[in-house]
Amino acid sequence: MSLNLNEYHARGSIRVGLASRNIAPPWPIILPYGKQEPTQNFYNRNIYVKSIVLEVGELRVLLIACDVIGFRKRDADYIKEAVERETGISRDFIILAAIHNHSYPRTSDEKVREFLKDRTVECVKEALD
Repeated sequence: MSLNLNEYHARGSIRVGLASRNIAPPWPIILPYGKQEPTQNFYNRNIYVKSIVLEVGELRVLLIACDVIGFRKRDADYIKEAVERETGISRDFIILAAIHNHSYPRTSDEKVREFLKDRTVECVKEALD
């Protein structure tokens, strides 16, 4: 589905909200890319989800960038559905991107996906405040 903002006309001032949350898992993980042993000390650096909300009138567009390798469609949809449910921003106006970072576990892992979803929702809520 493509997002065609030309179809929408909004009047008023633009409001912009920014936020970020550290998404480093607090439990030992095994990175699925390369060295296959549990690691936790690796997460002494910052790994984030970042969000930008653009709002004019009733129109809200959300950009989310995650420091992960990528998303399967079902995992991306799961996160977008949670954000929509918790914030009211239609998933049609949510762009979820991965920066392709090999320093994060697979988002298809249920525990990782839940953690990432929760942190993403927190991040977006902060950007909306």
